[in-house]
Formats: sequence, C-alpha cells, structure tokens
Amino acid sequence: MAKHAGRPTKFPVSVPTEAELQWLVGWLEGEGTFYAYTDARTNQIRITVRAVSTDYDMAIKAHQLAGVGTISGPYAYSDQKPYWIWSINGKQPCVDFMRLVRPFMGKRRQKQIDAAIERVEHHVY
Repeated sequence: MAKHAGRPTKFPVSVPTEAELQWLVGWLEGEGTFYAYTDARTNQIRITVRAVSTDYDMAIKAHQLAGVGTISGPYAYSDQKPYWIWSINGKQPCVDFMRLVRPFMGKRRQKQIDAAIERVEHHVY
C-alpha cells in the first residue's frame, strides 16, 4: 500500500510513460538509494527504496509517478533547508519497483539493487 497525506493507494496506481520513467530514474540516480538491512530489534531483513529532497514538489512528483511509497517530512536541522523523504518499504513493493527501474540505472545503483534483492530473497544477514 502506498500513502500520501494519509490516503492509502494500491500499487501500482498507474504505469508511468517512458518519459515519466526516465525522469524518475534520473531523479533516483541523483537522490535515491536502494538497500536491505537487518532490523536489530526483530532480526528480520528489511528492504527499502529511499530518496531525500529539499524540494517537496519533486518528492510529490516521484511519488505520483512511482505510484507507491510514502512521503514524510519536512525535517530540518537548525538552519538547514527543510527536506522530505520519499520511501518504499516492504519486500514485494520494493523488489517490484527495483526490478522496474534497474535496467535504466547506472552501474553503482544497479549494484545496490542487486545486493538488496539478493539479501532479501536469500536471507543474507
């Protein structure tokens, strides 16, 4: 389930056009990260897609184009610009989204995606 402003939506809301997907991939190449980790409290493997932006409208655009995830924020530290976090959590939504964007990402992001999927599918702690 995706949510924005407290309204849940199902994944995927829509399939982005090629141009929209290219924009999303470019934005994620610069702002995004893809990873899996072991939750210290539960010892379960978690997977996430995450991007941080100081431009709220860009986080909204990414959320709308992806059709999945949540936006949280704004956050700010002392005199810094406020920022928002767009993220996808949960095994299936993350893996599906990662597989969608992977072919268009640069080598470094492809490696992040491969490592995250490998870890969550094969329970690599």
